Amino acid sequence: MTPDLAPLLLALAPAGTRVEPVSLGGGSYGIFLLETVVVLALVCVLAWAVIRFGLRRLYAIPGDAATRGAPLRVIARLPLEPRRTIYLVEACGKSLLVGVSDGGAMTTLAELDAAAVATATAAATTQAPPRRFIDLLTRKRDDKPRG
Repeated sequence: MTPDLAPLLLALAPAGTRVEPVSLGGGSYGIFLLETVVVLALVCVLAWAVIRFGLRRLYAIPGDAATRGAPLRVIARLPLEPRRTIYLVEACGKSLLVGVSDGGAMTTLAELDAAAVATATAAATTQAPPRRFIDLLTRKRDDKPRG
């Protein structure tokens, strides 16, 4: 029993009651190590589940079932500065160049020819490999042999 609580418990106990200290037993080092390994394994399983199932919902992967037929999609993104970015967005068959600045205010900069945008994006995707982290994860997962 801790010395801070002993006088308080003795004062609250009925008269004539004998209070004896109780040892809680700290447990062994082996049990502590086993509990730590089990918790670490659970954290690893949770991280695997989030990466496997959660990322697909967080990030819309181009060509995925979630993005096929969607009326609005981001075709390209170009960060200009830490707080300024240009997006190329397709909305209901129109291609729009949208700028986003400090306060999050979006401004339509131009409406582009949809055919020219499709040609440019097709040429860009054949030249450069995907550079987003989710694309790399998806490609690694798809390249694995199924067993």
